[in-house]
Amino acid sequence: MFGFFQKTFFILALTAAAASAQRSTTMLPGTVKNFELPNFDENTGAKEWELFGEEAEYKSDTRIDVMRLKLNLLDSDGKLKATITSPLANVNPVKKFVSGDGDIFVVAPEYKIEGKKWAWDSPKKFVEVFDSIVVDIIPEKRADGDGEKISDTRITGGYGSMLNAGQSNIFDVRKNVRLSNDQMTLECDALRADAPKQRKGGSGVSEIDASGSVKMKYADKNIRAGAAKVYPDKSTAFLSGSPSITDIPSRAEISGDTIELDKGKKTLLSKSGKSTRATAVIFNTSADGKSEKITISADSIKMGEKGGAGGKKTQNFFDFAGNVKVVADSFTASCDSLAATADAGENGKPQIEIIKGTGHIKLSNSNGTATSDNMEIIPAKSEVVLYDNAVLTDPERGMRLFAHAIVFLKERNTGLALSKSGENPFVVLKIREGVAADEKLKTGAETVVKSRRLKFVKNEKNMRFDFERDVKIDSGDIDASCQKMQVLAIRGEGGGDGIRKITASDNVKIAQKGYSAESEIAVIYPKLKGKSADAKRAAHRYVELSVSPDNPAKRPTIYLPATKAIGLDELSSKNKPEQKPTVITSDKQWLVGGEKSDKYFFEGDVKAVGTDMDVSCKRAQVGIRTLKNGKRSIAKIDLFDDVELTSGMKNATAGKMEIFPEDEMVVLSEDPVVIDKEDNTRVSGARMVYNRGKRAIRVEAEQPAGKSAAPEKREKSFIPDFEDDETLEATPEPKRPTIKILPRRR
Repeated sequence: MFGFFQKTFFILALTAAAASAQRSTTMLPGTVKNFELPNFDENTGAKEWELFGEEAEYKSDTRIDVMRLKLNLLDSDGKLKATITSPLANVNPVKKFVSGDGDIFVVAPEYKIEGKKWAWDSPKKFVEVFDSIVVDIIPEKRADGDGEKISDTRITGGYGSMLNAGQSNIFDVRKNVRLSNDQMTLECDALRADAPKQRKGGSGVSEIDASGSVKMKYADKNIRAGAAKVYPDKSTAFLSGSPSITDIPSRAEISGDTIELDKGKKTLLSKSGKSTRATAVIFNTSADGKSEKITISADSIKMGEKGGAGGKKTQNFFDFAGNVKVVADSFTASCDSLAATADAGENGKPQIEIIKGTGHIKLSNSNGTATSDNMEIIPAKSEVVLYDNAVLTDPERGMRLFAHAIVFLKERNTGLALSKSGENPFVVLKIREGVAADEKLKTGAETVVKSRRLKFVKNEKNMRFDFERDVKIDSGDIDASCQKMQVLAIRGEGGGDGIRKITASDNVKIAQKGYSAESEIAVIYPKLKGKSADAKRAAHRYVELSVSPDNPAKRPTIYLPATKAIGLDELSSKNKPEQKPTVITSDKQWLVGGEKSDKYFFEGDVKAVGTDMDVSCKRAQVGIRTLKNGKRSIAKIDLFDDVELTSGMKNATAGKMEIFPEDEMVVLSEDPVVIDKEDNTRVSGARMVYNRGKRAIRVEAEQPAGKSAAPEKREKSFIPDFEDDETLEATPEPKRPTIKILPRRR
């Protein structure tokens, strides 16, 4: 009985202290209408909250069930801070703890909370919602910096709580969390939001701390991260846990170990970590509509905007610092630092204008690997420029290119190399003649070409090099110079490229193995195959010199070794004429060369001068052989068609003339005539042989009737075509004539 009175007294005391004069101050055990329960601060006596219920049922000292609960939370001045309502709640008067399994509604000037299954802890100033929480954070009804009205921030999740702590309300939401407002949406596993009680504009949220599978969409950007700290009022964010940001219109992406965003400064900073590199992925569309993917990684990446003020065009900038790596569809590159700028482009899609790299540049593409001190990439033109000590190496082809600048053009496998005035004013190309990358370089197996400018084009089989201005070439035993030169290199079976064809023009000068030549146009095949069994051992050369349509007055001229007296002058003379180089000029010239002998061909108004010789004809052939001492010697000269020769005081004409300089012998045929100016005598016959060495002359009579001379077998010149696998017979040494010498009559 005592316990019953004790409980009844406790309830009456609470209700009497809280009820108005019109409400009942007594109740029967178990049920109270118009229930009120206030709470006062123990130190100040100020009312902290007041609890109302349309009906309350006493269950125990620690439990009162209240229907249609209304709980007003008050500040220290007695003003209403927030109101909690629920259809049904359980009140623990001892612990000042209220909970419920139904709906809860919390309304305050700066926020609202809805949910199911909840609890409120008065001493801790803490509200928990265990199911389907909805939080609306209400900003001051002001406009943001762009003049747009700021919307509420809504947070939803499976669980949430609110802590009334100091100057802020702290919201903690978990399980399938989603945050949204007019500026952004965010999804994550857990989120903590700090909402200041004293709002000074802004979104009403000073800090958002999200973790676990963070996904954000903000200003046409998709953001992924393991964790994110967002400061809405400052328009800044810090992303961690391998974050990435994708620009939806352009598909550009930034990722890294951490990312810092600052909307006010319009900057983004991505940093690398132990396991994650800061990386940017850019899709650039050229004028022809083709899109190229460029991936750039670095120790740090900074992005932002510049310009825009005073009518200036806004540009995006990208700064990549430290151990930069670039991977594109058509090339890869690395350097110490990289900077890029981009215009906004159409539809807001950034278009990269230029990318600049500095320090330890290394670029690899289908042309090989290039290095330099600086680099520029122009994506719209698909051009890559390397400059300052630029070197391009293709080990597979055995090629090295040195230049001030190397430009890879829009067309795939095409490039330019440019020189710069100064200490090294030339572009230098070195090609290993048919030598694979893993082989040692053999003596004479490298061709070196220098010029002021070079264009190169490559396909699977061939490489073509176009040199311009002050061109010089050293290819084994050949040296040449000109103003324009095209070099064709073809892949060898064992790897490495071999020089197949050289086309030179504009003031061409050639020096090769015992001869030199000048021409306006020269076509050179340094090495050609032969049909003989030793073809692999004995390569052959082919050189063709011709007149240029742009300068027809300048005809090809070749300088051959000096000869002895040809034997046409006075046989008894003991005076030896001064030896002079043999110089031959014609409309067209070509030679076929081997290891031991060469053969030269001339056509069109042939002029030749040399030791004791001044000759003209329509076509000619010259054979040169290598002597045992290694020197080169003219073994035979064949002259054809309207031959006219002057030697000392003698003039000779014939249809054909054979000169054997080593034997000081001349053989004239086809109506030969010799005129001696000294004594004004004239000699003619079917065939004449002059031999200075034997001090003899022979004049043969007319050929008997019925016996016609065998028709001349004209040796055809050989003009190879690099598209075909043409071959060339080895050039035999010219045969010595067998001539019967008669003693001269006195």
